[in-house]
Amino acid sequence: MNTTGRRSLRRALTVRIVAVALAAVCAAVLLLAVQVQHEADQQAAAAVRSQAARSAQQVTGLFGAWRDNLLVAASDASLTDWYARPQDRAVLRGRIETTLVRLHEVYPTLIDEACYIDGEGPELARQVRGGVALLGDLSPDESAAPFSAPTLRLEPGTVWQNAPYVSVDSGRWVVSNSTPIAVGGRNRALLHFEANLDAVRTELARAAAPGMRVRVVDVGTGDVVADTGSRAAITDAPFRRDPSWSGAGPVRAAQTVDLGATNANRWRLEVSAPAPRPFTGALVAIVLAAVAVAAVVIALVARRLAGGIAVPVEAVTLVAESLAEGRLDLRAPVSRADEIGRMAQAVNEAIEATAAHRDAIDRAHAERAEQLRDSHRRQEQSSRQMRARAQSVIDETSEAVVAELERVVEQVEEVRSGAGSIDRRVARTGEVTRTLVAQAGTADEVVGSLGQSLRRVGGIADLIAGIASQTNLLALNATIESARAGTAGLSFAIVAREVKELAASTATSTGEISATIGELEAGAAAVARAIEVMADNVTGIDAASGDVTALTAGQQEAVERLAAGVRDAIDRIRTMSSLTQGLERRAADRVPVTTPAVVHVGGTAYETVVSDISEQGARLRQPTGTSLRVGQTVRLDLVLDTGTWTVDARVVRTVGSGGSDAGLEYTAVPAEAQRALADYLAVYRSA
Repeated sequence: MNTTGRRSLRRALTVRIVAVALAAVCAAVLLLAVQVQHEADQQAAAAVRSQAARSAQQVTGLFGAWRDNLLVAASDASLTDWYARPQDRAVLRGRIETTLVRLHEVYPTLIDEACYIDGEGPELARQVRGGVALLGDLSPDESAAPFSAPTLRLEPGTVWQNAPYVSVDSGRWVVSNSTPIAVGGRNRALLHFEANLDAVRTELARAAAPGMRVRVVDVGTGDVVADTGSRAAITDAPFRRDPSWSGAGPVRAAQTVDLGATNANRWRLEVSAPAPRPFTGALVAIVLAAVAVAAVVIALVARRLAGGIAVPVEAVTLVAESLAEGRLDLRAPVSRADEIGRMAQAVNEAIEATAAHRDAIDRAHAERAEQLRDSHRRQEQSSRQMRARAQSVIDETSEAVVAELERVVEQVEEVRSGAGSIDRRVARTGEVTRTLVAQAGTADEVVGSLGQSLRRVGGIADLIAGIASQTNLLALNATIESARAGTAGLSFAIVAREVKELAASTATSTGEISATIGELEAGAAAVARAIEVMADNVTGIDAASGDVTALTAGQQEAVERLAAGVRDAIDRIRTMSSLTQGLERRAADRVPVTTPAVVHVGGTAYETVVSDISEQGARLRQPTGTSLRVGQTVRLDLVLDTGTWTVDARVVRTVGSGGSDAGLEYTAVPAEAQRALADYLAVYRSA
């Protein structure tokens, strides 16, 4: 049945619905992706702006904390007592140095250097990274320092925070924090410490969100004061300028820091972040899984919708195609008032009419088949009766012939014994001669009895030949009857052919037996003549003893030939009796076939054709390249409708012209192969 057209309608509808729905889903996913990316960009921009504001507040807070800590330290009385009580300066120096060290201890990573400087320029005390400087190491004049003059101009209680410079003591860029110390209404000294920019950068980096980069830019010069994207120490190298900020991320924000009038720094905090990537691998996997699920759901829904349209048409088309193929078991399950419904009704009515016509034909065929089966059963019964009769006759005649031949063997032994006795006594004198004459007479009688027995055996052989002729006539009649029966008589025709071949074989064996008996009779006559000659010449025994010895030797040889002939006759009779097994093997009806097969002989495979087959054996053509012999074991691959099955078999006969066909008997059949063979034969026998 051609199903391409039937499937095309549903497929076309399903594909179109799925394509449109998937396009809508993909568009929705794309729009959602754009929206998500836009939202992520907005959130990233807001996060960067927020970070810029926090960083600006952080810088403002650092400057404020430095100012507050410096003012707290400046409130130490020892700083003013230095000038009010000059006689106690030795003690006051230690207190001032302790105050300076405490500033470092408050910010150990931030404040590297702190000092107390006289307004005229001399350095009075200094600590560097927690270590107090010796008096000889103090600077004699700090008046030229960039923070000195602006600080001394301030009111007490205020702090000057100078622009970055390279510290002489630490060798790093620092921001100076200094406040004046007033004594007697006049600024007499200043308290000062340096905060390094490395620590400022570290604090900014610690507070920045992951992935964000913060840099501090001098508004006036454009110099990059600090950049969290770099870990290199900020030493005496000049600040770099990078107005374009080419190394930063695409998301940026800036915040200018207002540090007050007493702060020389005008800084702008710039924050950057990489472009947001909201679509992580997991999210993409989830989206793809959702799209896949949606595709499956869409496909199912589309199939259902397409089925609602295409199923009625498919149903009518399927029924019409089955009707065209000769099947009448389908009906179009369509009950509609439109053209499809009317078409379905017309197809159903046509099927009903065709079914009624086929039922009538089937009934006629069934009656004919029943008649053929009855004829086949009768033929099978007749065949079984004929086989039983032939087997009975052959068994009876074989037993009778064997019994007679066994008696002949006994008589031959007596002749052999008599001949031996003659040979032993040939040299005796008168008494031996008389005894020889008597023995010769006895031998003559035995030979006469042997001739009578052989003639009886010849009569029995003629009887067997007559039976074989009648069997041949029966097989001919069976062949005629099977030809009249037609197909139902094929298996019986095979049996008739085998019976005809058996009758021919029996006739051949009977002819050979008759020839052998003729030879035996000729031998017996020769023995009788020899004995007669021996009796006539016994009076001249002394002169002819040598001749008698030669004659007795010839008699022994003739007796041996006679015994060998009798034994050969017995073997042939028994061989003829064993032919009944061929008839018994016909208990399973053969089915005529023409199916290929492969026969394995001695590890070599030969292709052949099986002409008939049953549950117990098969007949096949002699394969090209070898000749199967009776008694040979082979392996046979049968190619049936259900597959190829391997069985072990034995060659029991060769038939046909020149042994063109070989009959096999199965010796080992696997259970599965036996079931397949039975099913195969059942199909042919029921046909």
